[in-house]
Amino acid sequence: MTKSPQANERLILVQQQMAKETHPFKLKMDVTMRWNSTYHMFQRICSIQEAVEATLGILHNPIECF
Repeated sequence: MTKSPQANERLILVQQQMAKETHPFKLKMDVTMRWNSTYHMFQRICSIQEAVEATLGILHNPIECF
């Protein structure tokens, strides 16, 4: 979703609708030169999992459950 501006914007909107008191997050990408970037990427996707699944459903991108 970070490659698509429309999908990224939709993810932010879904997060705002789901939890109005929190700041919306963007997805993080894995960087091969940084050993902990994979950990941070999975940590972020786990923290906003419901919003990611809802956004993928809205965008009609079928995916297996996380």
